[in-house]
Amino acid sequence: MSLRRRISERLDIREGEFRIVGLSFAGAFLVMSFLILTRSLREAFYLGRFAASTLPYITGATVVLGLPAAGLFSRALTRLHPQTVLRRMILGLGLGLIVLVGLLRLAETALAMETAIVAFYLWTALGSLLLASGFWLVVSELFAVREAKRLFGFISAGGTLGTLVTGISLTWLVTQVRPVDLVPILLAVLAAVLVVNELVPRDRLRPVKSEKPAGRERALTLVWNSRHLRLIALIVLAIGATSAMIDYQFKEAAQATLETDERLAGFLGAFYGWTGGLALAVQLLVTSRLLASAGVSWSLALLPLALLVGSTGMLVAPGILIGTFLRGTDNTLGKSLFRSVMEFLWVPVPAFLRRRTKTVIDSLVDSVGEGLGALVVFLWVTLPGLPSRYLSVFVLLALFCLLYLSRRMGHQYFVTLRTRLEESALPSGPGSRRAARKPPCRGASDWMSAVCWEPLSRGWTSHRCSPRRGFVQGFRDTGR
Repeated sequence: MSLRRRISERLDIREGEFRIVGLSFAGAFLVMSFLILTRSLREAFYLGRFAASTLPYITGATVVLGLPAAGLFSRALTRLHPQTVLRRMILGLGLGLIVLVGLLRLAETALAMETAIVAFYLWTALGSLLLASGFWLVVSELFAVREAKRLFGFISAGGTLGTLVTGISLTWLVTQVRPVDLVPILLAVLAAVLVVNELVPRDRLRPVKSEKPAGRERALTLVWNSRHLRLIALIVLAIGATSAMIDYQFKEAAQATLETDERLAGFLGAFYGWTGGLALAVQLLVTSRLLASAGVSWSLALLPLALLVGSTGMLVAPGILIGTFLRGTDNTLGKSLFRSVMEFLWVPVPAFLRRRTKTVIDSLVDSVGEGLGALVVFLWVTLPGLPSRYLSVFVLLALFCLLYLSRRMGHQYFVTLRTRLEESALPSGPGSRRAARKPPCRGASDWMSAVCWEPLSRGWTSHRCSPRRGFVQGFRDTGR
């Protein structure tokens, strides 16, 4: 038996899928490598110069700048091919890094160095958000629903493998060179992402003509008018705020224990590396099986349930060990199981609606969630100087909200998937009586509503589509 056939049987990759799955896996590996390296460097630079209590300021600045950046990115996706948008964004991000590495090397005064560090932090934070969102947007359009459910676990494993390799490598690299000398590696990783983007077959991404370019306000309206997208946005908002508060507790404990840039960079690299290794194990051994057997609700709920335990421990006995465990749990499950399920939720969304709204949710809503978490830190820790251990109370409240939203999302995914299958099963010819009775959509905001799809409002069993048996069987094959 050939190696390719063994891989195909082991990973359930079918004939004709090897190239696209391999490119998606490589892209996930490179994107997560870039994200981990930039995050470790900017946090090491920043915490080496500024107190942890100033983190809400830099997080707030990221949110403010992220609003127009996400709007422009989403607007570009309605006008241009997603690969073109991703290409231009990568080139712009790379040019900015070239300028910033020059500023970091040439800074002679403390003010110049601090300015360069803040600029590096903001540029890489915004670039990472758009890069990850753009990559997963392209990947989500490459696969149908059943293909995505079967393959997304393996593709996401590429990202967790990138986290593991980059984090462990960073631990050794900071002992050989200065952290600033690692910035050129970011450019090499970006170049590799660009190559992968160019190799993806353009014919796999269907061109979509939108009604008009979607501004930020229009995109937010589309999100709010769709129950499916609204629930995704609320989950992203809640997890963003939760992670921001947990991240502050972790960084405060790390800064109190470690003092130099090199030690911080090495510790953070090792932390992201080992949590990436655990995430890889979860991705390969748990994600696909749990999603297929337990469904969306339980797969989403596992992360908040695990964080409930860690946050309770942080409230009772705060310290670097509990903080590392709590943040490690967030990183391990958040970058593997939770991220895979969240990306999977986008597959049933039509391409035109996905391109209008995904970047807004992934970038803008996520940034607003982090901003809310930073605001809580600012009002509780930075201004009055109260102990950060009690941030866990706010974390616990957010986690209970996440559990409720997970339950709602599981039901809504079932409704959304059923609607898409109805859409594909309904006759669409000009002489079709069913097509004539189908009420027209008033716009993208009506998608996935009972107004737009008459059979859904009457119930599943009353649907009289002629290929009904095959339609129902297709739904069963698709899963929960």
